[in-house]
Amino acid sequence: KILLIRLCKGKIIDVLLSVVSVVFGALISWAVSYWYYKRAGSELKYEAKRLHQQTNLILLSLEQAGLVTLKRDSCGGLTGFDEWKIRGAGLKSTGEVGEPSVQAKQVAPPTAETTLL
Repeated sequence: KILLIRLCKGKIIDVLLSVVSVVFGALISWAVSYWYYKRAGSELKYEAKRLHQQTNLILLSLEQAGLVTLKRDSCGGLTGFDEWKIRGAGLKSTGEVGEPSVQAKQVAPPTAETTLL
């Protein structure tokens, strides 16, 4: 009976240590994951802010060039496109400008002087 009680106490202690180890490992995993995802989330937020600023800069440049008309809210913030002006009043047709042509360029064969350079 004494041997049986010692074996049972040893197994109970082993089970308790196993449970504590699993819980402790889960807490460490949770802490590392939480830190990593918080950092990644803040980096993503920063990157999204930068991209928003760059997109607004591009849109304002397009508007100043006369290629688009932008919609704005009551505070002056951009909300979207009002009108696209893709085709400007530049070149109208090939009749006014002329027909494009492609000519083959004759290349001289290499000589002793050009291969030494």
